[in-house]
Order: sequence, then C-alpha cells, then structure tokens
Amino acid sequence: ELTQCRVGDKPMLKAVEEAYEFIARNYASGDQVILCVHSSDKWVTDPRGNALESLARHLYDGTSPAKLADAHPGNRGNMTGSRIPIYGVVVWASHQDVIQSMCTWSDWLKSRLPPGIQHIVCYSYIGSFCSCSTTYALDGGMISREVCTSRLKR
Repeated sequence: ELTQCRVGDKPMLKAVEEAYEFIARNYASGDQVILCVHSSDKWVTDPRGNALESLARHLYDGTSPAKLADAHPGNRGNMTGSRIPIYGVVVWASHQDVIQSMCTWSDWLKSRLPPGIQHIVCYSYIGSFCSCSTTYALDGGMISREVCTSRLKR
C-alpha cells in the first residue's frame, strides 16, 4: 500500500514494487488503470507523490522496479508489449503546496507524469473545496476541463 511509504527508504521502494507487480499480474488489455494518492506534504517531498510518479514511470516504460528478468504484464489477456497504459490519475493536493489555481497545479502535475494519461483529477480543501478534472487526447492535447469551487460553511 502506497500510503505507508517513506522517502528514500526501502519501504517506499517496496511499496512501488508491490503495486507494480499487482498491476502487472492482474492487468488485461483494455483495463483502465487509475492511480490515486492523497498527498499530505508538498508534492515534491511527499513520499506518496514520489511513489505515484515512480510507479507511473515504471508502468509507462514497462520496467519492473524489482528489475525482474520478465517485466511483461501478467498472463490475463493478450498483451504484445510490456507497457501498461495509465487511464487516469487522481490526486488530493496538500494544503502545504502553493496552489495559485487548481488548473495550474494540475498542468504542473501533468508535466511530471509520463505521456498518454487520458484523465487527471486534482482536488483540495484549502479554505474551500476546489477541483480540476481534465481529459486529454492520446497525443496529450486537452479535450476538456471542468473546474469546481465551493465555499465551506462553518
């Protein structure tokens, strides 16, 4: 489970390795892989953020974090390559991040992830609820964007 990892130590690497192995073992062509993370620190130092970026890169590159001899996905389905496409990423952005707008933060996050992700959803509660849901074409071009904000009553 990626929620229990720490930066720079074996548990974080082990969590990424186990998540990759689970996805590779259970993935079948046509499945929609969605990675979700709740960030509690600034994204660049958050262990969950680092784990998500690392896992996404391994899935995109088709490389096993464990450097296994066979990095190909599991036996479910007829896969001809070892890459596992990521359909979407959902992130709860930490209040510790400097967020000018959720759309800007979402664009920044997209730049840190491998290409080909079709949907990115970012949300946070920083004085009020705000979210940005963006759909992308396979070439990376934006298809649509939905922004939601609401004041929380106290």
